[in-house]
Amino acid sequence: MSRLVKFLGDHVEEARFGKTIAFDFEDGLGKWRYEGKGQVEEYGWHDEELISRNGILVYRLKGNGICFVPGF
Repeated sequence: MSRLVKFLGDHVEEARFGKTIAFDFEDGLGKWRYEGKGQVEEYGWHDEELISRNGILVYRLKGNGICFVPGF
């Protein structure tokens, strides 16, 4: 979980739902990659977060949400 906090803390402005993004960093455990794949629709959003270490997926979260503000 601390890796997710690092990725999102370092890139809070870029990691908004609806965007497709990817960031990498390395530490003593290897090379980490965060990928966010999102889609915004008229009244909601869908996204998926993925974290891999040395090319192996270690975390996946899918999310959906609604918003009453068109185009959010």
